[in-house]
Amino acid sequence: MPRKKLKKKIEADFLENIFQEKHGDVEEQLINFFGGIPKNITLEIGCGHGIFSNAMAERFPERKFLGLDLKTNRLWNASKSATAKNLKNVAFVYLNANKLADAFRKVKFEEIWITFPDPMIKRRAEKRRLTSPNYLKIYSKIISGKTPVYLKTDDEFTYNYTLEVLNNFNIEPEISIFDLYSQNNIDEIFAIKTRYEEYHLEKGRKIKLIKFYLEPDFFDKKS
Repeated sequence: MPRKKLKKKIEADFLENIFQEKHGDVEEQLINFFGGIPKNITLEIGCGHGIFSNAMAERFPERKFLGLDLKTNRLWNASKSATAKNLKNVAFVYLNANKLADAFRKVKFEEIWITFPDPMIKRRAEKRRLTSPNYLKIYSKIISGKTPVYLKTDDEFTYNYTLEVLNNFNIEPEISIFDLYSQNNIDEIFAIKTRYEEYHLEKGRKIKLIKFYLEPDFFDKKS
């Protein structure tokens, strides 16, 4: 591991707005950080450097935000940016998304964003796709009610796969846009660009957006 990344990984252990399993129950860390169980909290899965979560925290100071990622050096950047902006309503967690239902039993999310996930194109990797039935079932266990879920991606396979999964469960997306920036009057939230999004746009790739709703334990009812 490069020295700079290693330094960030080590320092991330001491940043109060980054929660990790090795420090104990991540849910209790979150509750302690926010001074109680937050009732209006958004989860970003794959937050990377925290650009989206931090931008949202600035725009909506009355809400809480939690960014999840598996790269501690990226979370270090996210944490430092939040601290520099004095954002007290955003935090970050080092956690695999497949552990969300086990990790969060008291905290229930009112909104979920999945930003530029790995496509996991190989068939054997389907269960690891963040919009697979496997993951949608997990999300349905950590939400407070009928909850909007957003997917933002540059990947055509991920976009089409997600629509197929939703169709299989008779979930009608509220929004499905193949080329976001070809639209007029884009919502300012949709126009927040992550580092990866900027990169993909520079390469001429089209950014895609899907919004749909999940209900608690929806997939248990379907089984």
